[in-house]
Amino acid sequence: MEKIAIIGLSCLFPDAQTVEQFWDNLMAEKDSTSLATRSQMGVDPDLFYDGKSGKAVEPGKYYCKRGGYINGFQFDPAGYHLSPTLLTELDRIYQWSLYVARQALRDSQYLGKSETLANCGVI
Repeated sequence: MEKIAIIGLSCLFPDAQTVEQFWDNLMAEKDSTSLATRSQMGVDPDLFYDGKSGKAVEPGKYYCKRGGYINGFQFDPAGYHLSPTLLTELDRIYQWSLYVARQALRDSQYLGKSETLANCGVI
């Protein structure tokens, strides 16, 4: 078995863009769910909604409008050594992944240390 070390930690959850915020929300038993919106779904959420909870829901439909949606996150494309235009045009899931990876590297104090990072991976 290969030895590994966890050197940095980060997260992006509803109402939490840092590990500390996430922990505070857990301790406060905060409900970070919200209703789906057009901007999150890309279409009117009612288009695929079928409120028959507990029954056979039609394929391609969902029975709950509440979910753990990430709201208010603003991606900053600066400092990634890639075209800011390209990064701005990426799907949100890629932007979220880049943000979390960068924050974990910052937490590890290895951000910008390319020689050391050449021996690292992301899980």
